Amino acid sequence: MLHSCSDNNEVVNEEPTFKSNTSILYVNDYSLGNTSQEQMRKAVLELTDLSKIAFSNADVRNEVSQLIQNDFYKDHIVSLDDLLNPSTSLVYNYADVSENNKGKFKGFFDSYISNNENKTINLVHVKDSRLVGTEQYLETFFDYAHLTFYLPYDDDSNLDPIPMDSNPTLVPAVVEADEARGYEFNGEIYSEVTVDDGYSESRFTIIIQPSYDPCTSLGFPIAAIAAATEDLPVDCDRISSGGSSSNSGTGATTTTPNQYTGNCADVKPAGNYIRQVFVGRAKFRKQYDNFISLTGNGGGSEVRYCRVDSREAIDIDSLGSYKVNQWNLRENQYWSRKQINRENVRAVNILWDNNWECEGEHEQLFVIYEEDNTGDLIIDQDISFDLADDTYAANIDITIQNRSKDQAVILRTREESEFFITNLLDNGSGCWDGDFSFSDRCWGINAGGTDVPYTMHHRWVPIQ
Repeated sequence: MLHSCSDNNEVVNEEPTFKSNTSILYVNDYSLGNTSQEQMRKAVLELTDLSKIAFSNADVRNEVSQLIQNDFYKDHIVSLDDLLNPSTSLVYNYADVSENNKGKFKGFFDSYISNNENKTINLVHVKDSRLVGTEQYLETFFDYAHLTFYLPYDDDSNLDPIPMDSNPTLVPAVVEADEARGYEFNGEIYSEVTVDDGYSESRFTIIIQPSYDPCTSLGFPIAAIAAATEDLPVDCDRISSGGSSSNSGTGATTTTPNQYTGNCADVKPAGNYIRQVFVGRAKFRKQYDNFISLTGNGGGSEVRYCRVDSREAIDIDSLGSYKVNQWNLRENQYWSRKQINRENVRAVNILWDNNWECEGEHEQLFVIYEEDNTGDLIIDQDISFDLADDTYAANIDITIQNRSKDQAVILRTREESEFFITNLLDNGSGCWDGDFSFSDRCWGINAGGTDVPYTMHHRWVPIQ
C-alpha cells in the first residue's frame, strides 16, 4: 500500500493497466519492460522463478521464513533489499535468525544472477533503480516500490502455527484479484494452483509483490529518515499492528485521576473541565484491499480515523457552501488480513477530540476510510454549529484525490449533547470494555450492523 506523500494528495501512481487474472500477465519474454510498471511485473515473475529454486535449499528457506515473521514492518513482510544486505539491514535485529542461516539467500541470489543474466534483466534493474530521498516523492509507485516477500497468514483458523519447514506456495502478484495463480511444490515439481485467503490460512504461502512504506527502511533508508524526518511529506506515526492493543502516543494509555463521565445537558461537574473523546475499539468484517495486487493495493487495510470540526475547519466568512480545506484529525492504523478475516476486536485508543465544548450546537463529522493509492474519496455532508447566537448550517464538501477506491467506510455527524448522553448506552449491539482508564465500564457499540462496528470513549478531565 502506498501512502500519498502530501496532504495535497497529488497523483502518485501510473494508471493500472493489469486488471484481470489472465494468462498473458504471467508471461515474460525476459526483455526489459518499456515502462516502470511493466518492468515491475516482469521482475516479480523473475523473482518467483528464482525463489522456486532457492527455497529448495533448507538454509535459504529457513532464513526467509524466520525473517518474514519480524516485528519491524507493519505485517509479515521482508524486502529483497533486506535479504541482500544481511549485515546492515535492521530487520535482522527484529527477527530470530540463526547465524548459520544469515546471508544464505544473498549467496544463492548472487550466484543465480551471475549464471542467469538473460533471465533476470528486469529483476536486476528494479533492484538497482529504486528512488531514494524526498525530492522525488511525486514519481510513480513503480519507481519507488521494492520487491518483497509477504506472508499473509502465519497460523490457521484454530491458531495453530502453519509449518514452514517445506517449500512454500509462491504467488506472483501481477494481477488485482482476491484469488490468483500460485505455484505449489509437490515434492518434485511446482504445479499451478488457485490461491486465496482460505488456501493461505492452511498452507505456507508467500506472495511476491511490490511494496512501499515511506516510514521504514522499505522505501527510504533509515539514515534518510533520520536526516529528514521533519521534511518527509508523509504521516510516519503509523500504529503498529503487533499485539492486542495500540496507541498513537496521544496519552490514551495514561490513567487520569478524577475521571468523570457525564453529559452536556444535565450533569456538569463543578470547576473547569475539558471533555476528551477517543476512538476506543473497532472490528472490521470486510477486506478493503485485494488479496493480490501489483499496484500496491493488496494485503491488509490501511485505515484512517478522521474528524472534521464544524467550528474550527469551516471558513464562516465564505458565501454559499462552506468548504473544509483540511482535516482536524487523520490518524491511521494498519489491519492485517488475518485480523479482518477473523473479525478481531482491536484497541484503537486514538484521541479524537481533546476538548469537545458543550456550549451551543456543535456538530462534528466522524469518518473512517481505507486508504489506497487510486480513487477519489468524496464526502458531501451537512454539519451545524452555533456562533454568536446564530446557528450555521454548513455543507462539508471534500474531495481527496488518489486516497480511496472504497469511499468512506463510516461517515457520521455527531452532536455533543446527543453524544455524551448516548455514548454509554447499549443501542442494540451490545458493548465492549474499555482499556486503561476506560476499563471500569462497558462502552456502547456504534454501527453494530455494519462492516465496521466501533466504540468511542470519553472522559471529563479537570484543568489544574
